[in-house]
Amino acid sequence: AGLLGVAGIFFLGRRLAGDRVGLVAAAITAVLEAHVWISRTGLLDGFLVPAITFSIYFFLKARERPVNYLWWGFTVGAGLLTKYLFLFMGPVFLIMLMTKDRSAWRRREFYLGLAAILIIISPIITYNVAMVATRGHPDAALSTLVGLSPEDFKGLTRTAKTGSDFNPIQAFRVLLGGMNPGV
Repeated sequence: AGLLGVAGIFFLGRRLAGDRVGLVAAAITAVLEAHVWISRTGLLDGFLVPAITFSIYFFLKARERPVNYLWWGFTVGAGLLTKYLFLFMGPVFLIMLMTKDRSAWRRREFYLGLAAILIIISPIITYNVAMVATRGHPDAALSTLVGLSPEDFKGLTRTAKTGSDFNPIQAFRVLLGGMNPGV
């Protein structure tokens, strides 16, 4: 996942600003402590970086070659299969559709990309429909995302520190130093 993320950053940087920017962005990503840490620990979040970068890359590229909407659909579907947090990319693509590529709504390839997303995430849909039918709520990740707290998932929830316990300086240090709060 880490190398795919670096490649995705390169292609996206090259697409947006040229070869040099793509190489510099990829080089920085390759040694960025947070990126390396997420990739090496085997968290699913590591797969979000390539899914996000390649989905944006293919979406932008589809303006010139509409067949890339299909690749966009595959990467969006893969992102959603990886982690539900990819749902937050929805507004990004909607804004890009409204501002950069309004003609997409008239292209068959765009709808093929949407169909690809639905086909790829169909196991998630089927599973959560079955969960709601049998247990009265979706799976743990989706329940948390939409603010549900089913009894059978009570042990899985964590509470975030709020109020006076939150230290913005410490949070900033964690961001600069990677994922090690002892920095």
